[in-house]
Amino acid sequence: MTTERDFPIGQRIELPGHFPGPVVLESVRPIGAGFECRVRLPDGTPDEAILSQEEAGTVLGRASSQPAKLPTYDAENVRLLVESARIRLAYAHDRQFAVSLSGIRQESVSRNSVRVVRGSATELAAGNPCGTRL
Repeated sequence: MTTERDFPIGQRIELPGHFPGPVVLESVRPIGAGFECRVRLPDGTPDEAILSQEEAGTVLGRASSQPAKLPTYDAENVRLLVESARIRLAYAHDRQFAVSLSGIRQESVSRNSVRVVRGSATELAAGNPCGTRL
């Protein structure tokens, strides 16, 4: 027989059929032949689920040993994500928006691509944007 003390309070568990992903179990209390579980969803909102004795046994077999801790992210990667979104949105609203490549390492840009860009700019400046010879 399962009691409320058997549940892994404060740990991340799966409740298949109730929630699509893992939730943090905050409290459990018996209700008739089942249990009322108060959980916290991954986005931080509280919710409840009613479990039968069979479901409780399944949950206890699937309890995760992972602590309920939010993942940490590298600040530089977050900055790059925000900067890429800013550039993408700027280009979406202004097609004449240009991005400077001064921060890119020289090894990452092939010489052929630089020559093509320079050649196109020279032809455009000469009034011949298609590159055809007259």
